[in-house]
Amino acid sequence: MTDNRINSAPLDRFTVLHLLSGAGLAAIAVPLWASAGLSIGFELAENALQPKVASIFPETAPHDTIVNSTADVLALCLGWFLFDVLRSA
Repeated sequence: MTDNRINSAPLDRFTVLHLLSGAGLAAIAVPLWASAGLSIGFELAENALQPKVASIFPETAPHDTIVNSTADVLALCLGWFLFDVLRSA
């Protein structure tokens, strides 16, 4: 049974993964603009592919809501920013 809050609420169990992905991209010196672009591209691809090949995704929800996708991108950018600030400290 799928939790209806996954991929619909702004924050879900995947938010931490997006945050860590942003930190990881900052750690390997991917610029913020490119990291955000990758995140946006992933969200678009995920929403296009999920209904067609649901078996490759951990959740069976047909697609993310715009609120969830936006929060995912912002979480990635926040992770990138926090890593960059802590690295500079």
